[in-house]
Amino acid sequence: MRRVLRPGGVVELVWNTRDEQVPWAAALGEVLAAESRDHEADQTVVEQFARALDARVEHARSGTVQRTSPEQVVAGIATRSYVATVDDARRGQFLGRVRALLATHSDTRGRDLVDLSYRTGTYRLAPA
Repeated sequence: MRRVLRPGGVVELVWNTRDEQVPWAAALGEVLAAESRDHEADQTVVEQFARALDARVEHARSGTVQRTSPEQVVAGIATRSYVATVDDARRGQFLGRVRALLATHSDTRGRDLVDLSYRTGTYRLAPA
């Protein structure tokens, strides 16, 4: 591995993930997992960076809520590489499943706006 940090440099990694303790977000996660094939952030990335940089890891968590329309949820998902790169028919079917979930889940059905909760994990890798 080629080092690109100056001596004593720090790397910070930040991931926003859906808070799947929220029932409708958990159901959305199941729909996405069927298509995404493990595209979510992975703790092993942090561990690999920490080893390669001989760094200690400081971890902080926070959260936020995005109030958005169901169609904006669909539009955001449509921009993901594993959705944007498939053919139109497959993309349409997949996004149709997302729309169906939003239209039928008891927490989102008939709502103009939904609260999409996120958990933010921040990892600061500093020299050991």
